[in-house]
Amino acid sequence: DWGEGLIAQEIVSGRAASVSVICDGKGARALATNEQLIGESWTGAKGFRYCGNITPLEPLPKSDIASMAVRIVARLGLVGSNGVDFLLTEEGPVVVEVNCRFQGSLDTVECATGVNVFEAHLNSFRGLLPSRPAIQCTAGRAIIYAPRSAEIKERMLFPWTADVPRPGSIIGRDDPILSVMAKGSNRVEVISCLQDRAAMIRELTKGPAKII
Repeated sequence: DWGEGLIAQEIVSGRAASVSVICDGKGARALATNEQLIGESWTGAKGFRYCGNITPLEPLPKSDIASMAVRIVARLGLVGSNGVDFLLTEEGPVVVEVNCRFQGSLDTVECATGVNVFEAHLNSFRGLLPSRPAIQCTAGRAIIYAPRSAEIKERMLFPWTADVPRPGSIIGRDDPILSVMAKGSNRVEVISCLQDRAAMIRELTKGPAKII
């Protein structure tokens, strides 16, 4: 007996991706197609936990998921910044969800395209959609999770860190510490840089911290 209030979903295997879209209630414009980082051990994430993005998605799938995302959000009549998540399977793309909000990919989209997403979001309420931007570089963001209870320290503040809690804050085991950013000419270069910076941050979490 499954009881009430439970939802059964099919398990689907594939590569996690998303499309960042600006909508004006009638039409929509895709800003970028992104790779989602899920459960990457070098970030400290476990299971299917979201841990960042790479923009743009490399290589692009055969199916035009950007056009699919545009049709979906336009049909829903959404306004502003929205994201559509996909799983890229051997049988083709599967839509996972529509996020009617700013997405975790915002930083990498802005870095890779040069578009001010918040400005585009505001303009969409006036019926103005941006042109589809050209990709200027590959950008990455990775969320680093605490391997143990850790204290935020001043020396964790780098030009390439973001979402940093106030120094002295205590982060519980498996909770997010901060984000590291990187940009380069391709995915391999960006992932390598993110991994190096993740290792540096995780090394800085070593040492005594308050037990919580």
